[in-house]
Amino acid sequence: MKFQSIAKSISLAPVIGYSAGEIRTTPKGQVLPGVNPATFCVFELIERDVGFFTDGVEQLLPLLARHRELLSSIAATGGSSELYVGVFVDKSETTGFSVQADTMAALAELSIQLSVEIYLERTDD
Repeated sequence: MKFQSIAKSISLAPVIGYSAGEIRTTPKGQVLPGVNPATFCVFELIERDVGFFTDGVEQLLPLLARHRELLSSIAATGGSSELYVGVFVDKSETTGFSVQADTMAALAELSIQLSVEIYLERTDD
């Protein structure tokens, strides 16, 4: 599946995208050796906001559910879909969160992996 067809299917422009079998290039278009081994695309679904990341995940579920067929097709052909969330915290704070079972079940039903990365914000000390 070409990344352009995925983008068209969900009506979003990818931040990054390339398709399996195409010549590899840098983000600036410089040609690299070889071809892309897989199709890959990244979409920004919501902008960075103050709040609990679990609220953002739950907010996205209806949007993701509208693309159930596409997500199932990707999983059925050996691909994977991932919801990547960056959490930014002040380095002077601790953070923790829980993802509710119904949210995890909804993601699993859509064949979506949840990835979370926590970034420590720099503060002027």
